[in-house]
Amino acid sequence: GDGWSSRVLDAVVHGCVPVIIQDESEMFFEGAFEAAQLGLDYADFSLRVREADLASLVRILEAVSAERLASLQRGVLRVRDYFVWKDVYNPDGADRRSLLSAGRPGHDGFLLLVAALEDRALRLLRKRPFQRLNLTSFIP
Repeated sequence: GDGWSSRVLDAVVHGCVPVIIQDESEMFFEGAFEAAQLGLDYADFSLRVREADLASLVRILEAVSAERLASLQRGVLRVRDYFVWKDVYNPDGADRRSLLSAGRPGHDGFLLLVAALEDRALRLLRKRPFQRLNLTSFIP
């Protein structure tokens, strides 16, 4: 591929372990997982295969132990709430309540991004104490 796509999202949401074949690529939410300090890492729920090893993909996948696969599957179940927006507009109240109660209530992509933004804001404040913003400086 030439960048990440929804295939990782689809795999995780459906409880499958994604196999990522992209050298030197940061996956979506990867930085957010670290910043949000939720103890989540792509290595806990996905397999990465170097592009140079693509010809050996079947052998590599067959070499994954049952214990490792079970661990990755548990990781997928831990992380999948963060790959969806549960609290989205849905005119069907029953559907919306069902989605909001799925998995761990309150844990979704919104929580992940808010936690990552909070971490970023706190790091910026440590570097530079809060000053009132002069919003007129942002107007061209």
